[in-house]
Amino acid sequence: MKNTKTTMKALSAAVVAVLVTACGSGGTSKSSNNQNSAPPSNRPAENNLQQVTLTQDNFTNVASQSLKSLLLNEAGTNALNKSVVITTDRINPFSHDSVTGLVLTIAPFPCSNSGTIKGTLSLNNADGGLVLDPSRDVVGTINAEFASCDHGGFGLDGNINGTLNGNLAKNNFASALNVANLTVQQPNFPTFLFNGEFSYNAVSHDFVSVQIDVSSHSSVYFADDAYQQFDLTMSKVVNNSTGDYSYQIASEFTDSMHPDAYVSYQTLAPLTGNGFSLPTGGELAVQGSNGTVYAYPQSEGRLLLELDLNDDGIIDDVTESTWEELVLSSLRTE
Repeated sequence: MKNTKTTMKALSAAVVAVLVTACGSGGTSKSSNNQNSAPPSNRPAENNLQQVTLTQDNFTNVASQSLKSLLLNEAGTNALNKSVVITTDRINPFSHDSVTGLVLTIAPFPCSNSGTIKGTLSLNNADGGLVLDPSRDVVGTINAEFASCDHGGFGLDGNINGTLNGNLAKNNFASALNVANLTVQQPNFPTFLFNGEFSYNAVSHDFVSVQIDVSSHSSVYFADDAYQQFDLTMSKVVNNSTGDYSYQIASEFTDSMHPDAYVSYQTLAPLTGNGFSLPTGGELAVQGSNGTVYAYPQSEGRLLLELDLNDDGIIDDVTESTWEELVLSSLRTE
């Protein structure tokens, strides 16, 4: 078959593109330097927890936990991408002619730096055609087991499995992935472990700009606390040429610091940055039962938090901090 080898490489290129990424005062008016959007609407959690109550004493802590959850979700998305990349980039399934599709066993092989990966990959034509054809939509399953895999500085240890479907030649595919005790070591980020069930879609029309959409209704991240997530939706766009990224996210979670309440957050303006660096632009709303904390990532690792109790448009407290102080330092204590 012609161009079959480049087809699988195109898939890997589309997926790997997203990996070029990773003191208060009171009573001020809302019409300050930042023009906040309207707060997001409340959505009841899927359990019986009450939404967290915000105060001037706890809002920085609630924002801190939310920003940790956000970064864990973003790094988890990178880990899902990397898992698919490493697994599919090793093989060229369309070099095998088959009338009924194929099932490939991936024997243990070394990752680029250290560790190994093994697993299976099966593919069939989605329309039932007899000869596996890369120009058609395909359906299949993926099962990968990573053993202390260090692949170009990105570490994975654990298992993923699930389904794949889409048109590989057009770089458009979707998957449903199950993650079991996957430990992740991402550049410039503390090590963490997570479990969950994720819907994961990748779309690229030019092999340069890639959009990744991830959602989950059941996931747990273990870092400095346990973050039990009820709902997650995330859409990330990466330019593979410049490394610039932009993403939108919404989540509801509870953690071991607030076990009797849930916290919700969502972007009001996309978070932006470059490579594996922290976001340097955008707006995040962290919502409690009685108000909203607005978080603004800024340059040089700085963060600005504004508390609006009662969502009345009046800023009740302001805190200036950094990602290191508010988020990363405690994650590194794990």
